[in-house]
Amino acid sequence: MRNFKKHLIDDMALERTLLAQYEQELKKMPSGTSTSYRKGKKVYYKISYQKIEKHTGRKITLQKHLKVTDTEILVLFKRKAFVKKSITKIRSNLSLQEKLAAQYAPYHMEDILQSLGRAYKNIGLPVQADTHLNELQTVASRNASHPENLTQPTLAGFYVRSKSEALIVNAMFARGIRFVYEEPITLKAEGGGIITFTPDFVIHLPDGRILIWEHFGMLGNETYLQRQMRKIQIYHLNDFVLGKNLFLTADDANGRLDMDAVIQTLDIICGLGGNVGSTVCF
Repeated sequence: MRNFKKHLIDDMALERTLLAQYEQELKKMPSGTSTSYRKGKKVYYKISYQKIEKHTGRKITLQKHLKVTDTEILVLFKRKAFVKKSITKIRSNLSLQEKLAAQYAPYHMEDILQSLGRAYKNIGLPVQADTHLNELQTVASRNASHPENLTQPTLAGFYVRSKSEALIVNAMFARGIRFVYEEPITLKAEGGGIITFTPDFVIHLPDGRILIWEHFGMLGNETYLQRQMRKIQIYHLNDFVLGKNLFLTADDANGRLDMDAVIQTLDIICGLGGNVGSTVCF
């Protein structure tokens, strides 16, 4: 949703380049059009083109019948027909795309909230309706490591560590996903024993199962990356499988979040029943 306008603009740039190429190519092509006609079971071709008479200045239509061996000419006229059709199609597309690009505004929940007016500015953010999850979130936030790094506000009423995590929380909250941020969970450790992790997001399904969603924000940091890879190994040891009940997203090299990947993950979670109700998980 957030990248749609960028994709649209990129497509328009490509189509403008193609349009310019086709228009230049068409100028260099011979005049006239080719048509076919049938005699018995055989198909013949002819070229029709216009010529201006020297004495009268009138336009007259001339025809030239082609031989079976004139394949190069036929291929050339087929290319001409293709180029003309392409030009018409691209011009039509660009006309529609330019209107759409001028009017389209991607849906951002934060933008809608900001547009509600001054009367709502100081009203507290809504909280999750599930009392049990609220209690789990309160405990998780109270016992969070390095709480000074929880600086990003969310629509769910608590703070997270990064802007990307805030966007994910807001998206989950909007779709009614039942989740807890940095909820401690106890898992089997390698070689025996137990270990406690605090995944970025623990999604609670109605049947008591949980899904884990980790968002990686510092893939350029070798120590951080090794720590996350070990976590994934532990998750797999505890039957958390990628794409089934374990989901991973990451910021790109420039620190930006791919909202398309987030939306795809939300779609899967909704399909697994991770939301409050099917009417909420849109």
